[in-house]
Amino acid sequence: MQLFLDILTGITLPILGLVGLGYGVQRRLGFDVPTLTRMQVYVLLPGALIYFPSAAKLPLDAAWPILWFSLLHFAFLFALGWGIAALAGMNRNLCAILGLAAFFSNSGNYGIPLIQLTFPEDYLLYQTVVLSLHSIVIAPVALLTFRSPENSGRNGILKAFFGTPLLPAAALGYLLKGYDVVLPTVLAVPLKLVSDAFTPMALLLLGVQLAAIEGKVERGPLLLGLVLRLAIAPATAWGFALLLGFPPNLIAFFVVSAAVPVGVLLAIFASEYKVEPGLASMMVFISTVLSALAVTGWVYAVRYAGLQ
Repeated sequence: MQLFLDILTGITLPILGLVGLGYGVQRRLGFDVPTLTRMQVYVLLPGALIYFPSAAKLPLDAAWPILWFSLLHFAFLFALGWGIAALAGMNRNLCAILGLAAFFSNSGNYGIPLIQLTFPEDYLLYQTVVLSLHSIVIAPVALLTFRSPENSGRNGILKAFFGTPLLPAAALGYLLKGYDVVLPTVLAVPLKLVSDAFTPMALLLLGVQLAAIEGKVERGPLLLGLVLRLAIAPATAWGFALLLGFPPNLIAFFVVSAAVPVGVLLAIFASEYKVEPGLASMMVFISTVLSALAVTGWVYAVRYAGLQ
């Protein structure tokens, strides 16, 4: 019980405290959410994607197992979410939302702070792999599943990949790491400051974004999405990693990284393409609230099992 309380007060509640602060400030002052989101997407997140890999002490080849395992797990979760929804007789839009919610976690705004507080600093290299994959995969997958005349065709896919600096920033960060490039101080210091600012600003922005969410939705799809993201995703990550023979420290990482709430970008894409925006928003909101217990429970489980 003491271990659970230590994790709750030392890891989960500090994260949710900053989220709650952002939520409360937004309710009180009403910041311009699109402007803050663009600051995150075009400045803070690209800076973090460049700095975290390039500054990590672990060799770049240590990230390869994270890459292929995450892709395998993403594909499984998407197929599982879509398949369960289809078997339940849900329409194509609901199948798409539930498939995306199953694999698309808040690996940046929530995941990076969680990994920073739970694991040694070098594990940020692993989490940036997951974040990079999410940043690369979510846009084209959403475009393909949320089909419309505006997002179909080659131009839509190219816009999804290169419409933001996330993909180039991730590629640059791993190239710098792969070639052991040491940045000059005039570049390294600003990048470090931006990456240091990313974590608190990401959590505050998450709260600001959550404050803008409204809507009522069907309970069945909502409950299924929450179970897929907060329970099945980390449980299957544990099972897959164990069967594939990963060492205990990586099993612990896979489980904790997979336990975070639904990513805010899902609600943004769903709203932009008018595909169940209320459901996507409520899954983001409620999964974030429930993460106080869910994430704490999974961190406790891997520590109790002696994996960390």
